[in-house]
Amino acid sequence: MHVARIPGDPDRSAEALLLASGKPGSLLVGAGCVRESTRAQTGTPALTRADVATVDPRWSHPYRSAMPPLESFAASILIGLVLLVMLWFALGTQRNIRKGDELLRWLQRGLPVLGQKTTMRWLGSSAVELGIVDPAAPFREATVLVVLEPRDVGLLWAYGRFRGRRDFMIVRVNLRRPPRFSMDIRDPHGWTGRFDAAEDEWQRLEWPGGCVAFVGPGADQPAVRSAWNGLSEASNGVWRLTVQPVVPHVEVHLLPPSPERIGADRVIAPIRDLATAIARD
Repeated sequence: MHVARIPGDPDRSAEALLLASGKPGSLLVGAGCVRESTRAQTGTPALTRADVATVDPRWSHPYRSAMPPLESFAASILIGLVLLVMLWFALGTQRNIRKGDELLRWLQRGLPVLGQKTTMRWLGSSAVELGIVDPAAPFREATVLVVLEPRDVGLLWAYGRFRGRRDFMIVRVNLRRPPRFSMDIRDPHGWTGRFDAAEDEWQRLEWPGGCVAFVGPGADQPAVRSAWNGLSEASNGVWRLTVQPVVPHVEVHLLPPSPERIGADRVIAPIRDLATAIARD
């Protein structure tokens, strides 16, 4: 409904509203006041249709909301999410590169235990592979893999963090003489410590720290236990230690310690001692 006003006569403007609506004598609303029509009592001449036609056009505009359309909000939210993802990716990548460089500097003291020359390559932004060139005896091949949390992808990082994933190392070595037995020790709570199906003839043993060991026939348990204890003392935790006749002959997954607390040579030395012991068997 439009509001009509006749300049200079508020009473006639209100009556014009009534006349336009076809309900004379009704309750009037206009210019901040509510009142009953008293035109009949005061003797004011009644309005005609011509009077109604001369209303001020400024009072006849329909109401328009000042609120912007919802489409503009959706576009703004989408742009904000894209910028947030890009910023997270950039900051996460930089953080992983700094963390990787820190671990590589720490490893410089331990890699000579495996060999004197090393090649390095980044596998994306969350892993670094170190290959040992001309490894020392009893090794035939040796590889160290530094695996970082996927800090550049927020959802993957949050999921892995919730499941217990942390920055960790994988050491894989092949011996000049392969082992003659199989033995697998894992921490079920570790990111890579969950067991696959074990061989039927393997013996299951409860291991210290809530870990589980599967031992094949003829396993050198004292040598493996000594290596596990040495790795546990030198690192922030061991997730997996596997010895097997097929490549890789020895594989270790562990959490690196604080670089200021323990040197990398103390972490690599138990692996060398284990390889030396099983290569003599």
